[in-house]
Amino acid sequence: MAEEGQDDAVVLEAVDDALGRSMDSVVANLRVRLSGMGTIVGVAPFLGLFGTVTGLIAAFRGIATTGGGGLAEVSGGISEALVTTVIGLFVAMPALWAYNFFTNRIEAMSLGLENNAARIVGRVVRRALKAHRAP
Repeated sequence: MAEEGQDDAVVLEAVDDALGRSMDSVVANLRVRLSGMGTIVGVAPFLGLFGTVTGLIAAFRGIATTGGGGLAEVSGGISEALVTTVIGLFVAMPALWAYNFFTNRIEAMSLGLENNAARIVGRVVRRALKAHRAP
């Protein structure tokens, strides 16, 4: 009887391990697909900042070459700076929202998979106990 209990424990552990590996594989596959979106979220504001800096450099260069600070000399560079800032934010903000949305969905899916795995293991245990109690 002790051997049967040990065999059941081995089977139960194997089922639990297989379910765990399957869940880990599914969740890892989903998270890998999100890494590109995370990169976009991180890089877009920096690209906007880069454009801002280059636009301001162009504005100051315009001031330096003309020797004055009139609107015509600086407006092109300032416009470039503002446009790139807006584009960087325009890309980053929806990407951040989508990244957070999908990250939360993956976490919810992971929790659901864990709950289903626990139910499956529970059913296996109940069936094994019924089989041992049967004459």
